[in-house]
Amino acid sequence: MLAEIECETLGRKPVLLAGGDRRQFDKVRPFLKHNYDIFVAEEGWEALDLAEKHRFFLIVVDSHVQGMGGYALARKLRGQLQKRRSGLIMIVREEVTKACAAVEEGLCDDYILAPYDTGSFLSKFWQLSDLITEMTWDQLPEQQRLFLKRTKDYFDGISRNVVREGCFEAKAVNDTKAEVINATLNDSIFGILDLLWNYHQHTYVHSIRSCALMAIMGAAMGFSKDEMSILAEGGLLHDLGKIQIPKNILDKPGALNPKEVELIREHPLWSARFIRDSKGLREEAARVAERHHERIDGSGYPYGLRGAEIDELSLVTGIADVFAAITESVPYRSGRSIGGALEIMREMRGKKLEAGLYDKFEEIMQDRFLM
Repeated sequence: MLAEIECETLGRKPVLLAGGDRRQFDKVRPFLKHNYDIFVAEEGWEALDLAEKHRFFLIVVDSHVQGMGGYALARKLRGQLQKRRSGLIMIVREEVTKACAAVEEGLCDDYILAPYDTGSFLSKFWQLSDLITEMTWDQLPEQQRLFLKRTKDYFDGISRNVVREGCFEAKAVNDTKAEVINATLNDSIFGILDLLWNYHQHTYVHSIRSCALMAIMGAAMGFSKDEMSILAEGGLLHDLGKIQIPKNILDKPGALNPKEVELIREHPLWSARFIRDSKGLREEAARVAERHHERIDGSGYPYGLRGAEIDELSLVTGIADVFAAITESVPYRSGRSIGGALEIMREMRGKKLEAGLYDKFEEIMQDRFLM
């Protein structure tokens, strides 16, 4: 049998890639298998057989698949998938008009024009993956469903206003912050965030996660209500400046070149600017967003600040940001476990991360999640 299967694991979503030559998917598979179980078939009948046995989350069909042709295969698969929440993408070459008609007919959800690069393939794949994931939110318990829908709507509204006007309303920030703090205080936040495992709108997920971590830290460290509010605001908005960076750079499945690194390193400045240009938000929150990549040894950015030049709230934000980044799954790598992240961060203690604050952070993580 020519179908190729990569470790189907409990809790991971299965994906089928059907093409005339399994090697055509070699460049994208390493990035997909971080979060999905990958099945590859060269023959149309193999794809149909696999679709009978597995509830595929998403299927990619090359129009040149062997045996019956991609469009005939897509039609048969759609019949099988009628009652499932599964997505289907066609890979096409010269037949763009035919592909557009197939989308209008509902034969497929989208198409990718070949020849394609890895980034354009992954972008289409993740976009449809997120759409399917959002559709499943309607089936969740009310508390989880409302949290995800509300915070996503709030965050999308903030992002749209930044793109259009370069600023946003404080009310949207306060509403989002309140949702996160409430979910954090009643211990439901990490169960909710687990639902976003295969969700690829990384800035939204990372911002909600960072906001929650900072709320946990602030409460455990005895920060005042005012300081906790600043931390939550900074956590929510610290990466908003990434809106200014092209998506193909943010999602690039490989090493960044020096010019791209320079662009990435500008995002804290943009985040701070958006906060300062918005009415009703605090300068302290802008400062936290501006400095969350500064490190005590001076190796951070954008200013290369050292030690006592970095305020305490920014140091706390930096620790939470590092932890969130290490434990989150992104398109090009899987997230580490909590224990694995702490092991990495211990090497940064006293060098890049302030030792006393890090020790308190690890104590909180150990007590709440590892005991």
